[in-house]
Amino acid sequence: MKEELFIQFNGKEIVASDLVKQFKEIWKDKSMKVKDVKSLKLYYNVNEEKCYYVVNDKETGSF
Repeated sequence: MKEELFIQFNGKEIVASDLVKQFKEIWKDKSMKVKDVKSLKLYYNVNEEKCYYVVNDKETGSF
């Protein structure tokens, strides 16, 4: 089964897989290795148009 999640609001569309890609680029820019990520939780706040993340249940940030 192939799955996709689209978030639509105010005439905009966010694709969940794009958020993961953006996270990976930000993580690499911080000189961190994606292979060290064991768990990733993404929370997209529609009102703020911002994505918050929790990596390995301890590292946090947003983009």
